[in-house]
Amino acid sequence: MKITEARRTAYEVLTRVEDGAYADLALSAALDRLPEQRERALATELVYGVLRRRGPLDFALGRFCKQPLAKLEGAVLRLLRLGAYQLLRLDRVPAHAAVHATVELAKELGLQRATGFINGVLRALDRGRSTIPWPTPEDDPLAHLEQVLS
Repeated sequence: MKITEARRTAYEVLTRVEDGAYADLALSAALDRLPEQRERALATELVYGVLRRRGPLDFALGRFCKQPLAKLEGAVLRLLRLGAYQLLRLDRVPAHAAVHATVELAKELGLQRATGFINGVLRALDRGRSTIPWPTPEDDPLAHLEQVLS
């Protein structure tokens, strides 16, 4: 099985959710194609994690992306969120593996033109994750709720 199979499934489910599907139903149907429990678990974690942590992921990505996230192609933004979630939230996925798998998935999806961009943003995020100026509840309670706890 390819390294990106769970990630590809997560990407496809996230695409369907953005198109209006319910996450649990779309994920349940997609998981039937993954024969290994480990792959199903990773796909599930990625889908629900990206959906749950979208605010903090976008906040962090916004610090390292020269373009506003709203101007990015939807497919590229979904890939960046998948990569960022792995970098920031999954301790068992090495940073180099998260970046590599995300770039490989972009290639598989026909987004070769964006691979350098995705690679650069995710590597910058990995290098600078400890310098992200997360809002604190004391300084900006609303921003803290939205960008740290969302």
